[in-house]
Amino acid sequence: MSENKMKEKKNPHTNHRKRLRKRFLNEGIDNFEDHNVLELLLFFSIPRRDTNEIAHALLDKFGSLSNVFTASVDQLCTVKGIGESSAALIKMIPQLWKKFAVENYLSEKNIEDIESSGEYLTKLYIGEESERCYMLIFNEKGKMTNTVDINSGDVSSVYF
Repeated sequence: MSENKMKEKKNPHTNHRKRLRKRFLNEGIDNFEDHNVLELLLFFSIPRRDTNEIAHALLDKFGSLSNVFTASVDQLCTVKGIGESSAALIKMIPQLWKKFAVENYLSEKNIEDIESSGEYLTKLYIGEESERCYMLIFNEKGKMTNTVDINSGDVSSVYF
């Protein structure tokens, strides 16, 4: 029996990171449990510790994967094992998704009417924790040329 196989028999967690990463690359994330999603993510900011316990602690504290991603850095750092680097990585996910969704939407559609403006604006609100006021700027032909973030407010209002 090879040395790696003997190690795996002694410790079932041997190569766990490699197996989870390979599973993600082969299958995608759809069939992952929420704790596996967080565990995989935390591999990148916590290189030499078991991230399973931390993933479970995050879900226990915040109740859901989406609540973990919308928690503040200070709130995330109250979970044992989560430092500033891990909190920054977690907070990056909704912002990366927003950037991707906006860019992807704009590459596929022109913003030329109320319906497409509304669809576009919903992408701008991904991951936002407070109200925001955006101005969409259109040219004389009715095509959107720019988006300006005017101001942000609190959870229920914004002043401009």
